[in-house]
Formats: sequence, structure tokens, C-alpha cells
Amino acid sequence: MDEKMVVLLKIVQLLVAVAILLVANYLRSPFLTNFRFWVFWLSLGLSLSLVISEVISINKHKSILKILSFFVLIFSFAGFSNILVSEAKFNLIQQNVFNTDANRLEKLGNHFIVGYRDFKRLKKLVEHQAIGGVFITARNIKHKSKADIQQEISKLQAIRQDQGLSPLWIAVDQEGGIVSRLSPPLTKLPPLSTIISEEQPIEQSKDAVIKYARIHGQELSELGVNLNFAPVVDLK
Repeated sequence: MDEKMVVLLKIVQLLVAVAILLVANYLRSPFLTNFRFWVFWLSLGLSLSLVISEVISINKHKSILKILSFFVLIFSFAGFSNILVSEAKFNLIQQNVFNTDANRLEKLGNHFIVGYRDFKRLKKLVEHQAIGGVFITARNIKHKSKADIQQEISKLQAIRQDQGLSPLWIAVDQEGGIVSRLSPPLTKLPPLSTIISEEQPIEQSKDAVIKYARIHGQELSELGVNLNFAPVVDLK
């Protein structure tokens, strides 16, 4: 291969190594939540491949190529190490939480309502009295029926009951209109502001609002939801 092309390839490898190092520092960022699994394994695999490649070839290069290879090796190894250290730190923090005194954890946990992606991890938090509530949103009910959601909530509340604690707050964001995180399987209602108008008699508007609220309240209650982040006032 032409030397200029080899230098260019080495520069690209260096840029990839630097990018991996940057990603490693933000691997636990909430902005990467949806892609963390793939980003983790892709970054780990690429950085390890670069390290092995440069260890094998660094002594074969001369002058500028050897310098570039050295920096690729350093940044790749730093990225690989940071990824592993980041995961180890997270798991250690998580383990420390679970090993905390149960009474102390329960007092602190009552102040937290948490979202989740893995029901097994959520269940473990409840078993350790580490939270006071759960926020359920669209990703948690995907491909699930009302019965499936009810069953999961019931399992969590049964744990709390066995612990002699008050029920968990089961929170959702079911406002109506575009903010209907549990629809489907729940009924998708239009925005509250669209079902009344200034031209309507006040009693007719009142009846419409009560009917609207009753549908929301009844369906959420049947699921086991006891807190809805719905608007108090809906303005056009």
C-alpha cells in the first residue's frame, strides 16, 4: 500500500481511538440510554482490536508511522480501560446501594420515583426497599396487554405489602392527545382543550370534562396506577 494511504489510514485509526475514549467517558450518560448496549460492545471491540493491531505492527513502522501507531495504541488502550472501569464503578455503586442498611435505604428510597428498562432490576430495587415509586412509560408497556401491566404492578405492590410498607407510587404521564404514554392498550383520548369550547353551555362542558376524567381515572386505577402527571389546566 502507498505510504500516504498508510499514513491516512493511521490518522483515521487515531481519530477512532480518540472518539472511543470520549464515548467511554460518557457511557453512562442518559443520552446514550437507548444505545448503551450496542455502544458498549462496539467501543470495547474496536478499542481492543486497535490495541492488538498496534501491538503487533508498531515495531514494523518507521518515523511518522511509528509515532502515529504509538498514539493509536495509547488512546485505544485508554478507551478500552475507561470502558471497563466505568462499568466496574457503576456495578460497585449499585452493589453498595444494595448492601446499605435496610432501614436507612428505606428512608432515603421513599423520596425516589424511578423509571426503568429492566423489570428484574426494578424488582430488585423494590426488594431492597430502595425506592418509593415507579414511573411507567411507553417503553415499559410495548407489546404488553393490560393484564401484563397489571400483573407486573401487582408483583411489586405484593413485595411492599410483605415488607409492611405503604404501597409504591405508580406514576404515569397519561395526559391525553400526543402525551398518552400508555395508549395503547389504554384509550387514547384527544387533548382536553379540544372537547370543550366557549360556545358550549357550562353544564355541557362540565359533563364532558367529568366523562373525560372518569375514563382516564378508571382505566389507570384498573391497572394499579395511583399517580398521573396530567395537566391541571389545559390551554389552547
